[in-house]
Amino acid sequence: MVPGLARLHGAFSWFLLALHRKHRTYPIAYDSWIREQIVENPGMPQLYDRLPALFEIAHLESRELDQKAADLRALADTYLA
Repeated sequence: MVPGLARLHGAFSWFLLALHRKHRTYPIAYDSWIREQIVENPGMPQLYDRLPALFEIAHLESRELDQKAADLRALADTYLA
């Protein structure tokens, strides 16, 4: 895995953990069943609609991963505050 992509994936896992803790729900798995864990458990379809774009990466050798990290940080600021 590309190092930047691995860090993004790790940060996303921590985001999901924090989201579950905030809503006092139990995760199924941090890297699968994402839709069910976001839409059904805490009932946040609007958040789920924004998540796929985090992993739609056209150029791994670019600043695109930095932007995805900033996008994830903005989601954390919005949904974990």
